[in-house]
Amino acid sequence: MQLLLNISNKHPANRKTASKQRQPITRIRANNTPDTVASKSVYACSSYLSGTYNVSSIGTYTSIGSILDLIRICGVSGDVTISVAKGTYAEDLDFSDLWNSLNGHKLTVTAASGNAEDVVITGTAAASTKAFISNSRNIVLTNLTFEGVGSGVVLEDTNDNIEISNCRILMDTTTTNKMYCCISMLQCRPNKVKIVNNELRGAFYGIQTEGFSAREQMTNITVCDNYIYGAEYGNLFYY
Repeated sequence: MQLLLNISNKHPANRKTASKQRQPITRIRANNTPDTVASKSVYACSSYLSGTYNVSSIGTYTSIGSILDLIRICGVSGDVTISVAKGTYAEDLDFSDLWNSLNGHKLTVTAASGNAEDVVITGTAAASTKAFISNSRNIVLTNLTFEGVGSGVVLEDTNDNIEISNCRILMDTTTTNKMYCCISMLQCRPNKVKIVNNELRGAFYGIQTEGFSAREQMTNITVCDNYIYGAEYGNLFYY
């Protein structure tokens, strides 16, 4: 592992949207009369995503997850920024399997104000992972607050060029569950990961890293200028 550590206490460029139409699924009864029993959602994309998309309680997009879904469905033609208005968002952010969807472009999620205190992501359950990143690349989480019980940001499997910066990850300070971390890279093949200038409070570990095996080294990991405190077992755990 190469570690820097410094701790203080081809596509159209138009915006791509998706419309949803509900189509009934019909079966025929024994007497040959139709019986509608279910429905399904069909999405149609008008263009690829590129540029800035705003999330707010009263806007077109009311959750970060709705735009992540669009990226998976529609793809992107350029860098995408999700700009989140001030508020509390009870959702679990799933950044898994975006490697191909992003097509080499960057995805940034940030508070519109630039202040981490303004956007609080609490998850959907009492104990949950607030942001999960797996088999993805070119993702930046910045100026956000993740708060609650469980884990803050979890990286698993293969990830490349991930940045977590200027965030507040405020987890439970009384937990005894060793699976809970502010930031976890457990059973992970990360490359070019930056964890810079964050406030990390509580959980069982502040930052936990562990590769798949002793023969597989994590490469280009930068942990710099973070304030880590209040973890139940240890603020840093590298294995």
